[in-house]
Amino acid sequence: MARIEIEKIGMDRPWVAYIRGRDPKYGLDRIFEKPNMVDYSRANRPKTRGVYYIYDLPDGVYEVKGGDSWGTRNNRKFVRVSGEEVTTITLEEVLKEIDTPTDTQR
Repeated sequence: MARIEIEKIGMDRPWVAYIRGRDPKYGLDRIFEKPNMVDYSRANRPKTRGVYYIYDLPDGVYEVKGGDSWGTRNNRKFVRVSGEEVTTITLEEVLKEIDTPTDTQR
């Protein structure tokens, strides 16, 4: 299980979604994860910076929305979680992985 922290930047809330396959309408069939914790200890007064959404994720492929700065606050990327390791992957790698059935899919 890996832990990731995503900072809320502005009013946009970050999110993490487990990818479990393809979807005819949205492209990817996703299950949106709930954060294990929301940490306000480093937040500024309007709570537009320093609010961290913390997720403990089991092995799998995920889409992550959130950024590192105001210019990237809506970035979306794909990651593979294996044990405690989190690796950024491409959409092509996601499609290859979800098209290959495994015993660990939810």
